[in-house]
Amino acid sequence: MGDDILKALWDFLFGGTPSSQSHPLSPPSQHLFPVLQPDPATLPEPVYPKVLMITHNPVLRTQGGKTLKQYFNWNDPLALAQGYIHDVRECSFGYANYQIVEHVIVDEYPIKRDG
Repeated sequence: MGDDILKALWDFLFGGTPSSQSHPLSPPSQHLFPVLQPDPATLPEPVYPKVLMITHNPVLRTQGGKTLKQYFNWNDPLALAQGYIHDVRECSFGYANYQIVEHVIVDEYPIKRDG
């Protein structure tokens, strides 16, 4: 590639020439993409859907009664769901506000279509 093409590619990807930044990991002086700041007057009224959370976490009787989550040392499903709810609220600018109103933990595997 020619130097002009490489420079244009660098400018497009990183927002400047290689010598314009003191260190490759230093933050750029301006955002590569505009930060969205919606007009509050144009936002719809927030919604608050109520959801039922079902966690399939069977007990492994052959592993001393540990649950599947304990055996594999998986993360807490409720904490993961709360993080997801927070992310959806943030990326929807406060529009979607999910509420877990019931959490059922099921001691079995979910049934698949093919059995």
